[in-house]
Amino acid sequence: MRDDLNCFFIVGAPRAGTTAMARYLKKHPGICFSNPKETHFFFVAGDSSAPQTLRARFVNAFFPDVAAETRILGEGSVSTLYSAEAIERMLLAFPAAKFIVMLRDPVELLRSYHERLVFLRQETEEDFPTAWNLQEARARGENIPARCHDPRILQYREVGSLAQYTAQLFRIAGRERCLPVVFDDLTTQTAEIYRQTLDFLGLPDRGKKKFKKINERLRYRSKFLQNLYAGPLLRPVALLMARDPALAAKVQRLTKPLRKRFKKMNSAPIDANRVDPHFANRLRKEFRAEVEELGRLLGRDLSHWTALRSVGSQAAASMAAAE
Repeated sequence: MRDDLNCFFIVGAPRAGTTAMARYLKKHPGICFSNPKETHFFFVAGDSSAPQTLRARFVNAFFPDVAAETRILGEGSVSTLYSAEAIERMLLAFPAAKFIVMLRDPVELLRSYHERLVFLRQETEEDFPTAWNLQEARARGENIPARCHDPRILQYREVGSLAQYTAQLFRIAGRERCLPVVFDDLTTQTAEIYRQTLDFLGLPDRGKKKFKKINERLRYRSKFLQNLYAGPLLRPVALLMARDPALAAKVQRLTKPLRKRFKKMNSAPIDANRVDPHFANRLRKEFRAEVEELGRLLGRDLSHWTALRSVGSQAAASMAAAE
């Protein structure tokens, strides 16, 4: 294990461009990205390890491809944005760690996030407003899907509270070590955001010009087959991660080809799926204060995220898109 390597972490919200950012960065010769991308190591790691031991466990488990030209390690577990303990462990292992914070309009983020949980069978309520209304019951341990590995992921309001957790990250790690990236910018100014990110990481721009758009919106063809994918293929790794991260990582790497084939066989592009316009406006009101605070933290106006839409015109647009 090389002791000279620092690490950066993509800790932003789910469905906010974390996968795209990871794929762009991992192609840079100076970066060795973790395998798998989302290790969740610092989310489940205990507190008893000395800093050097914690660092060694992490690097040895998830970075089998460190090369002589590697200048920095990278990892992309979105779960760690929501855990002060995980961020503190990261800094314990890597005192000079840097953090890339991926952020998105909460209404769009939660629509996409719910869609993804349904695909992974972590969520069985396919109607988003109904799933939203189940949050209090689920916080009491009720109506939890059988295959959901952690009921906390079903607390949609918490997942969308980006200002609260961004402020927590800034407070623990220091604002100067955090690079916020807004999803809107990543999709419309990809090359510029990529160059800014390399500059933040202290790496030279090698002239990358092509950035493949990643917009994976999938539905499953067979619920039966998807239950197998979410159960026997995914759940053992999730359970093993808390006990033996290194073994869990090896299992993930070995089974990745099988999981990719299984996923491709049982997946199809999703139809246009917009949030009900009345419910979308309800969410915009719900997150207005949160978005205003996030805007203050970032020093930019994000009020367009929570501006109420005309229900009539939005409904008409949705109907037209569906025809």
